[in-house]
Amino acid sequence: TRKCQYIMPKSGFVAANTAHETACILEYNDYCFVVEQITKNPEVPFGNTFEAHSQCIVTKRGDNRCHMICSVSAVFPGKKPMIGWKIKNAMYSGCADADVALSEVICEHAGNE
Repeated sequence: TRKCQYIMPKSGFVAANTAHETACILEYNDYCFVVEQITKNPEVPFGNTFEAHSQCIVTKRGDNRCHMICSVSAVFPGKKPMIGWKIKNAMYSGCADADVALSEVICEHAGNE
């Protein structure tokens, strides 16, 4: 388990803010690895009402190929705010951008052992 903090850049919806992330490797073997992350952003509006739960699975396909599946879920531990749908949409968009960036890094470094 790894805990870290980092600055999320300013977006069209919120100012730059600090994200608090807990990441855990759920599986790591010769066939695949699975990373689960829980991210909180208490500095943004309604930030104490939601968490981003994400998971990334990378499986080996052989011949320097892999398969990556990423998912995210908006979790509202207390009462869901009325703008919960906006929070969820922004979260999905941001996570999709991060997943694409991760796949580009994996492709760039694949086979560079």
